[in-house]
Amino acid sequence: MKRNDRAGSHLFFIEFIIVLFFFLIVSTVCLRLFARAHGITQRADALSHAQAAAASVAAVMEDLLSNSETKAAKLTDSKSDSTVSDSSASGSFDAENFLQTAAEYLPGAALTILPEDADSQECLAIFYNEAFESCAADDARFLLTAKITQDGQESILSISVTDYDHDPVYELSVALHRPATRKEALQ
Repeated sequence: MKRNDRAGSHLFFIEFIIVLFFFLIVSTVCLRLFARAHGITQRADALSHAQAAAASVAAVMEDLLSNSETKAAKLTDSKSDSTVSDSSASGSFDAENFLQTAAEYLPGAALTILPEDADSQECLAIFYNEAFESCAADDARFLLTAKITQDGQESILSISVTDYDHDPVYELSVALHRPATRKEALQ
């Protein structure tokens, strides 16, 4: 009789090991799914914050161009109220002066030339930490850059948000229209 009890206990332990192995496999799969879901959530959160930051910068730039005649006059190359320079008469504006003015309105913004920029064009840069709050460059996890390129009469504002590995998170291109000042319209 003792042999039958032993055989039954061996089968119980084998069954118990098989059940443990099954739960080990199921828990491994579940942990991988939770890790993947966490990564997707982090990317979606970063994308949401990046979109909001880029839209905020674009709105400030649009407001600077269209809000008042004095702001528009400040952004042109004209140096005095009585004369209008050739570039402001042609409808273009000084991009560097425009970005400098925008940097005054955006918290944490500064003009810089990025080392990885091939054309060495000055751009507006804002560094963000993990919570998408503006911070110093040493603590940054995300970088928002805004550049203005001239395409004939049209100015294109390119806003890009990248992570610390320089992988793009969000990109936005906006065509800028600077309304003519009263003096430009009367000429």
